[in-house]
Amino acid sequence: MTIGELKKHGNFGIGTFNALDGEMVLYDGHCYKVTSDSKVLEVSDSIVIRSVPKQEKPYKRLIEAYKAQGIYTFTHQEGILFGYKFPVYLKDVNMDDFHLHFLSTDKTKGGHLMNCKFSKGTVSVAFIRNYNLQLPDNLYFNTTTFTNKKSELLKIEGGEN
Repeated sequence: MTIGELKKHGNFGIGTFNALDGEMVLYDGHCYKVTSDSKVLEVSDSIVIRSVPKQEKPYKRLIEAYKAQGIYTFTHQEGILFGYKFPVYLKDVNMDDFHLHFLSTDKTKGGHLMNCKFSKGTVSVAFIRNYNLQLPDNLYFNTTTFTNKKSELLKIEGGEN
């Protein structure tokens, strides 16, 4: 899916790029790619659509790919958190917990949120009643058995070490 196609579904969202090549933040009509070294790049409508190094075939399991992720600490950093909380009844589609990405106000830093403390902030909540999930249509995806282990997802999402 291109960024242009993605924007047809709204102006807010998070996700990943092809082959786990960066965290994706769609905010206010602009799409940003957070690289594995926490740099933020604005991407145009013609790029193909999380922060770990780009993966090569044969693809590793997600729990293995995330062992190579960069972890960065910023202090007194203003920015925006984006994300969602899937309900428990969708736990087989995605993790039934919060999934948040950070984008600094100056759009130079960002990534998947592991931990934070707030000194002040504003919270906005939107209740979404529908969403669009597009899956790849290729031989690798169509012939691979995917498993979803909650213990591994908790480690990947920063819920456990």
